[in-house]
Amino acid sequence: MLANHQNWHGLSDLKVRGPVVEYPGDLMIPVERASFPTNCPYCGSGEPLHKHGCREQVVLDLPVKQKHVSLLILRRRYKCRNCAAVFWEELSEVDRKRRMTKRLVKMIRDLLIADYTYVGIANLIGVHEKTVRNIHKDCSKGTGFKECAKGNCDAERHR
Repeated sequence: MLANHQNWHGLSDLKVRGPVVEYPGDLMIPVERASFPTNCPYCGSGEPLHKHGCREQVVLDLPVKQKHVSLLILRRRYKCRNCAAVFWEELSEVDRKRRMTKRLVKMIRDLLIADYTYVGIANLIGVHEKTVRNIHKDCSKGTGFKECAKGNCDAERHR
C-alpha cells in the first residue's frame, strides 16, 4: 500500500489519497491533485476560491506488472468570488481528448512507430482498438509526433 502523500509513479501533479485496490489484471489507484489552484483561470483574481463540489473520474495510466492501471481522480470544482466563474481544477497530466494520461498516449504512439498492430496495442493497454486508431489518426494529422506527420507511419501496416 502507498502512503497518502506519495505521488503516483512520476505524476507530480497527483498524489495517492487512499489504498490501492487490486483486481485480477487491474489496479485502481485513488488519487487527487497535489496542490490547489490559487488564481481564477478566467479573471486571474487571487482571491480565495470557493469549493463548489467534486466528482470522481477514472483515467487510464501506464500498465504496471502486466496489469491495467486506472486512476480514480477526485476532481474538485471551484467558483471564483470575483467573477463568479465556475471551473474544474486543471489536470496537466491528463490528455484533453481522452480519459488517459499523456504518458499513456505517448506509449501508444511509440508502439505504433514500433509496428505493433492496433489490436495488439489495445490488448496490451486495455482499451478498445478504435481508441488506438483514433490516436493514430490524430498523430497522422500532425497533432502529435513527427514520424506520422512525415508520412512514415501509415494505417495499413497496423491492421
